[in-house]
Amino acid sequence: QFFLPSTFLKFPRDHSGCIAIVPFFTFVVRKVNLKQTRVQLSYYDALGCGYLREKDMENFIFEMIPTLPQLSTLQEEFYPFYVFTAVRKFFFFLDPKRTGRVHIRDLLSSPILPELYELRQEQPLGASEAESNWFSMQSALKVYGAYLFLDVDQNGMLSRNELSRYGSGMLTDVFIDRVFEEYQTYRDSESGEREMDYKTFLDFVLAMENKNSRPAIQYFWKMIDINHKGYIDSFVIHYFFRAVLNMLQSRHPDIASVDDVKDEIFDMVKSKDPCKISVEDLVECRQGGTVLSMLIDAAAFWRYDNRESLMMEQDDDDL
Repeated sequence: QFFLPSTFLKFPRDHSGCIAIVPFFTFVVRKVNLKQTRVQLSYYDALGCGYLREKDMENFIFEMIPTLPQLSTLQEEFYPFYVFTAVRKFFFFLDPKRTGRVHIRDLLSSPILPELYELRQEQPLGASEAESNWFSMQSALKVYGAYLFLDVDQNGMLSRNELSRYGSGMLTDVFIDRVFEEYQTYRDSESGEREMDYKTFLDFVLAMENKNSRPAIQYFWKMIDINHKGYIDSFVIHYFFRAVLNMLQSRHPDIASVDDVKDEIFDMVKSKDPCKISVEDLVECRQGGTVLSMLIDAAAFWRYDNRESLMMEQDDDDL
């Protein structure tokens, strides 16, 4: 099957009409690995329907852990939390409609699986590689450690006030309220307050760390489209940015006005309708993550608003 004319024609040829051995060999190895991976994933397809449910995916990851050299020192009691952490990335990016299943064909064509398979290498990942790989032991422990740090009352769940400490602690109250209104939470039996579990927190972290991706923009869209009209307008931008302004004004009285920021956002997005911004507008403008940060995170907006002076300071430090 690898020596068909159609395969031969995929490669550049030299003056004699021959193809190079190395690219062809790489192609064969990649195809064989793909077939092996398909067989491996199909083993966990309990229903035989061509997709994996969350439990199927958890079994797949759990049984992979002992086979990955990069996870050789992972303590067994952390396995369940590692599995939850790993599985959430697959479902966040490959199941945007939250159907509870991921098709095997989507897994095979996604860059997420190769990221997981980077842990197969014997040589330890470099610090930067480990930090950027969601599946590395260092990354998983960092995310779980952040969850434990935020869980001040140590009840295993995050309240609204606890989540507000995330990152720089400058996410607006309006945004945090919308997170708890739109995403799955549980009511505390004693206080009656809504609280977030670890899996919901993982979705939140994935969205915060990948703001420019379509799944993240769709995640945030549920919160910023407060009227569920399918678009945001000047009123919505005013609603969210006023909360940013309230957090910054006492320390930075010269901060931009709401109207200036509204005009800048419309200039950045260049929406099809000059008075409305749709989720597709946010995705297509390639600045959706920046726009979202401006509306939900006071620290991120301050950095954006002072980006030129911050760059000058950086240049001075480099001299």
